[in-house]
Amino acid sequence: MSKLKSLFSAPSRSATSLMEREQRQRREMRYELNFQLNRRISL
Repeated sequence: MSKLKSLFSAPSRSATSLMEREQRQRREMRYELNFQLNRRISL
């Protein structure tokens, strides 16, 4: 219970940074997919 409380009481900055990290990973995945598609088309 104390762990949950500490999670909720943690600054929102950590939550925003986590969201940014997720968005960055998604963007990198999309870039990788586009790169593979372009390479397949060129071949």
